[in-house]
Amino acid sequence: MPRNSRLQRSGMWVASMEASGVNELTHAEFLALKAKRDRHLGSMYCLRLLRALFASHATSAIGADAVMLVQWIALREDELRYSDVVRAWNEQLNHILGFRSPKQIQEVRKRAIAAGWLFYHRINDRSVGEYWVSIPSRFLDFGCPSAASGSVPNAEQEAEQKTILCSESGIGNGTGSGTPSTPSPIPSSSKKTAERFIPPSVQGVQEYAETKGLKIEAERFVDFYEAKGWMVGQNQMKNWQAAVRNWARSQRDQTGKTLTPQTTNAIEYVN
Repeated sequence: MPRNSRLQRSGMWVASMEASGVNELTHAEFLALKAKRDRHLGSMYCLRLLRALFASHATSAIGADAVMLVQWIALREDELRYSDVVRAWNEQLNHILGFRSPKQIQEVRKRAIAAGWLFYHRINDRSVGEYWVSIPSRFLDFGCPSAASGSVPNAEQEAEQKTILCSESGIGNGTGSGTPSTPSPIPSSSKKTAERFIPPSVQGVQEYAETKGLKIEAERFVDFYEAKGWMVGQNQMKNWQAAVRNWARSQRDQTGKTLTPQTTNAIEYVN
């Protein structure tokens, strides 16, 4: 079978996925598509995606800022060993990638999604954004070394490259065992907790406060930190339970006064 035909067949599910209408996906469909992508494991997916990005001149097509967003999500997926979606608040992305406003991140994200490089879902207006990446079906061939470099391999080299980088299993992720493309040290437990921080709901904060006998306005607490992207200064919040205790302590100490961002940040991690 000709090389292009094999690649076309391996990318059929990607084309079907792209035609499903990203903006109309339910959360269950969003996760199901990721699971379908994950079943097509291949070698060095992150590297292949980066090759395809530049070989397809994605910077000219969707802009350098959108390419940067796709790269960051791809690298985070690789670090997570493709075990979960990448979760990030707009405020985090603005801080990490240098975007200037919520409007800019929305426009950048829209371009990446429309081009087929990025999948995104948000359960509601108060939930964190979830992301994963994909190589558009029309660019699957671009992830191969020969397409990216312009060289033409002989039959033996081509067969070896297909086995390693362009298997007929499709646009897999990481290695066949699910390990990242580039070996990385196992993160410490504290670092892993920070990376996987999940913001609490108003109900969760209220229930925690009640178990500790604390009197706080849970909705006010959540609104305050959600507006800050759950950031404490320049860092991602690590322990919201500690923040709740300190919030309650501050309310007792600041009786009759309005709690300000400055006083809250100053006591964030006393415990």
